[in-house]
Amino acid sequence: MFRRLTLLGVAATALSAPLSQAASPTPTFFLCRSNVLKATAESVRGKPVVSVMLNESGKASLEQFTTRHLGEQTAIAYADATLVETQVLSPISSGFILVRRASSAEAEALARRLTDSAAEVPCGPR
Repeated sequence: MFRRLTLLGVAATALSAPLSQAASPTPTFFLCRSNVLKATAESVRGKPVVSVMLNESGKASLEQFTTRHLGEQTAIAYADATLVETQVLSPISSGFILVRRASSAEAEALARRLTDSAAEVPCGPR
């Protein structure tokens, strides 16, 4: 439904929608120790990254997640930190993810947390 609005003598057309509608949360895939096979701090083109290889169950779960959210904006996270936000252009079936970091120290710390953490954190798609 459209309605006419006049603000300071300027006419505009706006969509009429309830104000209570909120944007839906970004679909998020959580990395955790139980779905990470290997995480290594590296440098790619001089930039610090963490190279993450998922195990078979993590690989299958990420492929299902990216297939389900094809064309959508999604996130990959660890615990309460978003690591990557991107639009899914095709399913990720390789189980391989590169996560950029601001510094080599940050990359090394994330790689350690992904492989050594005994803490219980969210895991898989949410």
